[in-house]
Amino acid sequence: MNAADYNSGADRAHSDLATMLATNAFKIGKTDYGFGAKLYYVTDILQAYDASVAAGTPMLTADGKPAWTGQNGIDASYLGQSTNHKLANAKSLPTDANVSKWNGFYWIANSNLLGTQYDAKSMWAGYASVIAQYAQELESWLKQVSTGMQDPKNQSTVMNYSQYRSGDLQQSSGLMDWIGQLISSGGTYIGTVFGGGLSKAAPSVFGYTKALNADTTDSTVVTNVSDTVSGVDKLIDIVMGVIQNSIVH
Repeated sequence: MNAADYNSGADRAHSDLATMLATNAFKIGKTDYGFGAKLYYVTDILQAYDASVAAGTPMLTADGKPAWTGQNGIDASYLGQSTNHKLANAKSLPTDANVSKWNGFYWIANSNLLGTQYDAKSMWAGYASVIAQYAQELESWLKQVSTGMQDPKNQSTVMNYSQYRSGDLQQSSGLMDWIGQLISSGGTYIGTVFGGGLSKAAPSVFGYTKALNADTTDSTVVTNVSDTVSGVDKLIDIVMGVIQNSIVH
């Protein structure tokens, strides 16, 4: 394993995660309301990770390539029936172990005299390591939510954390009024409309503040997961804050 090329692959993964997190899951006009990345990228990563773990090669394919990359989406061997989403402006990785020489514009065959030679498998491993930690942390958080919501006290907290608004989801303009509140409140909507969000109402269930796995050593990944969880938390608030007021109260 070439350490420099491994780190180069890891750097590319960090860049792709940052690019992914900059996509907008929910945007009104030109305003980003902080809902995080488009969730199909996140679910694609989790799908690729789960399939690769089942195959015994976590976040790698049988030939050593990352099971998900920003450039290609889910690797074809783990695609299943889902859409193969590709991330715009993703970093490039070698396409094959014998096509891993960079000429400044694209990858070329190793037999070429000009270009910078990389070890493809080392780059792939470095990239996959970062994405695997991201997926592993998210799955641990999802398990935390699932386990926590089996506690009746947490169920009660979640079902009663928002204030009652009688107009939600009625045939009147209740939903549009809510959207109006969302727009007018801007970046502070989570406090003014929903009262702080589920991560604050039930932090032991929905919160994420540090690595959940002992082998997650990448602090940048922890920040990435925290940003993802924050976005998901806000999306859950939309569902709970509006539908809950109509059905539960």
